[in-house]
Amino acid sequence: MTTSTASSLTSAPVFNTFTSSRRGAEASDAFHGFKPYVGAGIQYIHFFKEGRGGIGRIRLDDAVGFTLQAGVDIELGDGWYLNADVKKTWIDTDASWKGTDITAKVDVDPWIYSVGIGYRFNLEDIFGHRYVEHAALK
Repeated sequence: MTTSTASSLTSAPVFNTFTSSRRGAEASDAFHGFKPYVGAGIQYIHFFKEGRGGIGRIRLDDAVGFTLQAGVDIELGDGWYLNADVKKTWIDTDASWKGTDITAKVDVDPWIYSVGIGYRFNLEDIFGHRYVEHAALK
């Protein structure tokens, strides 16, 4: 029969929970930093000061709608990436014209196209290596 002592617990192997940096892992992937994605969700829209002044001023109620998206992130190196995506959103809202009793239901269903550049922070660079010491199994 063997007993476990404090010294045997401290000699347990130490594992690095971050075995490679994010940038290093992305650079070695099979698609060479090309990362397509799809998604779905809800979107909240707040409308600010719509229309022109005077009697033609339109007020649109805030709205919540369903959104689909598809896009791609392309790694440029050293944490930088190019992003392109397209979104389709379905939103229904109420419009009213100030100074009148006129109101209408409005379907705002835009296609949204975007292209951008971004930077992914490597938390290991900011916080350093994090090590977890595991106790030996009995």
